[in-house]
Amino acid sequence: STGVGTRATVITNAPTKAKFILTSPQARHLIAFGAHDGVSQVPLLIRWSASEDNTTWTASATNSAGDLIITGGSEILSAAKSDNEVLIWTDTSMHVMYYTGAPYYFGIRQVAETGGIIGPHAHVSIAGKTFFMGINNFYVYDGRLQILPSSIHKYVFQDLNLNQREKCHIGRNDQFNEIWFFWVSTNASEIDRYAIYNYAENTWAIGTLERTSWIDRNIVFAGPLATDSTGYLYGHEQGYNDNGSAMTAYVTSSDFDLEEGQRMVFLDKIIPDFETLTGTVNIELMSRKYPASSQVTKGPFAMTSSTTKVPVRVKGRQASIKISSNTSAAYWRYGTLRGRIRTDGDR
Repeated sequence: STGVGTRATVITNAPTKAKFILTSPQARHLIAFGAHDGVSQVPLLIRWSASEDNTTWTASATNSAGDLIITGGSEILSAAKSDNEVLIWTDTSMHVMYYTGAPYYFGIRQVAETGGIIGPHAHVSIAGKTFFMGINNFYVYDGRLQILPSSIHKYVFQDLNLNQREKCHIGRNDQFNEIWFFWVSTNASEIDRYAIYNYAENTWAIGTLERTSWIDRNIVFAGPLATDSTGYLYGHEQGYNDNGSAMTAYVTSSDFDLEEGQRMVFLDKIIPDFETLTGTVNIELMSRKYPASSQVTKGPFAMTSSTTKVPVRVKGRQASIKISSNTSAAYWRYGTLRGRIRTDGDR
């Protein structure tokens, strides 16, 4: 309100410390979570200023300032506005803060005793739903709290470095209906893994990448921006190269059955089915006879937009596919796997 040439100043009478702050969605109280009470910082204390007056924090009969303490957990880790309520997470539980008007102004309702969040920025709200990451599960809240089912649950939650839990965070990529969960793996000290949830298709993907913060595209940024621990700023979803050089990119599927039951299958031809393909991509097929046996890799087979079919010789009961590219300005979007198969013997 005072222009970009005026430096920020300390708010008079406000708590000297707080874990998290935001403005209430109703009467515009400034709310401090895990606030200082004048003597010390209290991990479960919530204080709020008078409505439209961020310098009045002591409650009286003539203002709407106040405070309360959450029962549940040992400290408040985060808070977020959601429709007409405020969501609050401790290290072990989840709560809703709602506006009541005079004389108390705010009330607290516990949503779940076990819905704690892993880090202060491990939540995101999209289309009336709030997604967040706990230490044991992914969650979604839309008025009621639910565990978000995932096919990569064991991969993520058995590989968490909980000593670095507060570094875990979530980014959104609305262009592709994606939520990116970033976490620190067991043997790392900085963010090094991610899981992507596509909320339109209800699918999951995993990968390795260091991104310590993330902001989605908006009227200012053409694509998402993210940082790493060395201070570099990265632009995502902008062009098809890596800072002017060819980008090495790949996606690998999980194992899928080639045929129902126990029958062995022989695949002798694959038909490329790309929704979009510019440049050259390579396809590799990995097969197994048994779930515990080693993979046999065939390929890579180079393909362009003019490739109609590729002869292969792949035998097994299960297979996975890897699609990769490392040429300049390559762009592709895969469709479905098509091929010619027949039942075959074990030899």
